[in-house]
Amino acid sequence: MSEQNRKKKPLELALWYLGRRAHSRREIEEKLTRKGFGAEEATAVVNKLEGWRLLDDREFARQFTRSGSLRGWGRRRIAFELTRRGVAKEIIEIVLAEALDEETEEKALSRRLQIYWKRIADLPREKQYNRAMGYLLRRGFPLDEVKKAVNGVINAKCKSRRLAGGEGWCGQPQNDSSKF
Repeated sequence: MSEQNRKKKPLELALWYLGRRAHSRREIEEKLTRKGFGAEEATAVVNKLEGWRLLDDREFARQFTRSGSLRGWGRRRIAFELTRRGVAKEIIEIVLAEALDEETEEKALSRRLQIYWKRIADLPREKQYNRAMGYLLRRGFPLDEVKKAVNGVINAKCKSRRLAGGEGWCGQPQNDSSKF
């Protein structure tokens, strides 16, 4: 293989990767080195792509944050995934501050909890609590916000069942006002 064709190949491969989805700088470098190209060669290709503005970690982080938010991920999960993909901490902080405010995250948490609650509605209260907590924490929402949201749903369900009469939904007598 001629030297000219060899230099062209990693660039073509990198462009193919970028044509499929956005990538971080580190992702492209790692993919090229796994394909057998040297670290220097991979770095040169990545530098060229950055010079052409086809590779930009900040733009990648913005796109990834939007995508993660649509998937119902919280700030912590998005930050973890971006870090895993090699995006610098400073870029992550800037992008998250631009894209996600507390209100947006609270709405996402509430939406995820409503969707998930339908799947666990028939379980005992303790299992509902544990499963909902684990589900939301794995999605990267803050512990205090998750507790508040899950307890709010449980308390609302208990109250509505008690108002309907009979044994409380939470397994408590109707006149017991203790909370979970």
